[in-house]
Amino acid sequence: MSVCLLGAAAGGSVRHVARYLQNGDDIEGVGPGGETALACAAVAGHPSVVELLLDEGASITCTDNLGRTPLFNAVSSPVRSGCLEVVRRLLEAGSSVTVRDTMGNLPVHGAAFGGNRLVMKAVLEAGGDVMSRNGQGHTPLMIATQNGHIGLFQWLLRQGRNDVNDTCPNGMSPLFIAADYSSAEMVEAVIKAGGNPGSRTIDGWTPLHAATRLGNVRMIRALIQAGAKPDASGMLDNTPLNVAGKEGQLEAARELMRAGADPLTVCSKGASPLYNAIVESNSSIAVEMLKTLERKDEEEGTVYPSRASRVGKALFRSDRRFMTLVNGAVYGLEFKSLSKLLSMGALDPFADEGGDERAAKYIELVTPADAGLPPKDPVLKACMRRMIARRVAFTATSWLWPLVLSAGKSGGGGRASAGWRRGMAPVSVARCRPERRSHRQLKLFQAFRRYCDKTGPV
Repeated sequence: MSVCLLGAAAGGSVRHVARYLQNGDDIEGVGPGGETALACAAVAGHPSVVELLLDEGASITCTDNLGRTPLFNAVSSPVRSGCLEVVRRLLEAGSSVTVRDTMGNLPVHGAAFGGNRLVMKAVLEAGGDVMSRNGQGHTPLMIATQNGHIGLFQWLLRQGRNDVNDTCPNGMSPLFIAADYSSAEMVEAVIKAGGNPGSRTIDGWTPLHAATRLGNVRMIRALIQAGAKPDASGMLDNTPLNVAGKEGQLEAARELMRAGADPLTVCSKGASPLYNAIVESNSSIAVEMLKTLERKDEEEGTVYPSRASRVGKALFRSDRRFMTLVNGAVYGLEFKSLSKLLSMGALDPFADEGGDERAAKYIELVTPADAGLPPKDPVLKACMRRMIARRVAFTATSWLWPLVLSAGKSGGGGRASAGWRRGMAPVSVARCRPERRSHRQLKLFQAFRRYCDKTGPV
């Protein structure tokens, strides 16, 4: 059976391979992935078996399901022992270094993936092009970088043809690739070789954005020391700190803020890193950002409750959808952040932007069962009195009734999103999250009740 021949070839048993061939096994029989016995022996680094199969007429041009020849499998193998001898024997037998696999990779790209400098040298001496690109536009240098092969990366640069700041079609440089796929050691090696920490992809992302997404503090520190800007803007003007807030990378956020990253820098959507951390329920990062703002205010002598202070700007600023930090905490059901914001004197959660009574009216309109609170609850009545005391007449608008009618039904969330764009209060947002209603929302109302107990009616 061919499967026995394949197993013997992969295991390196010359005696068993010879026996199966004598018994009539097909030398070109393939396994599930389209691999032949020659490919199995080549990738496992068994030069004696490769020699036997070549002597018996095994094809060096056959390809597996990925379009890879035995030579490609040999050069890309992570096995160190025997692979160089296998590669040399296949090249002597006439294996081509110009055959691409289904993803456009040549044997020279496979050698970069394998990371063996001597194998790479053999492929180049056989006619491989060190500057060739695969289907993604990656050169062997980029592939070596992606896989963390520092020694091969340095050797390729010494050949004199590679540019450490070369980019593929999407704008990714070796330094970006190292930060996005590899290790801090690889990033440090690319920087030492002259990699540009300010390089950008076509979407505007920098290596620092990539390192922040992974949360690698050592990588972040190396990039900043090399000149990367902590507040560099990427896609939609997102800074690395914005990425840290979204991805929940606390240590990365701390390192960026130590380097001067601003938690209040807004992206093109009007959202700051602090806002994103709250909405994405990353309370530890949000609290750390607020503490950083407080420290900077103290250093500059402009302290909250002044709206000119950093903390004041954070608490009273809204994004382009008119959502404040408190709205964001409610929307993300982020109780720790909400508690911190209320304790710092953030916007009154019962007051809609513009000071009208929409939140109170909405609570009044929904059913007691839906609200999860008694209809005569004194805390809610006190909240309504606070709103009425503002002496602003409530005008029933067309958008309010669909919100009430959709409460508790699927699809209501989309309509609710229009609410805060029209100035809804955080408590209104809480009432308009039908897809998240239940125990967590009751906890949110309890947080508001505690706030009311503390402040009392106006």
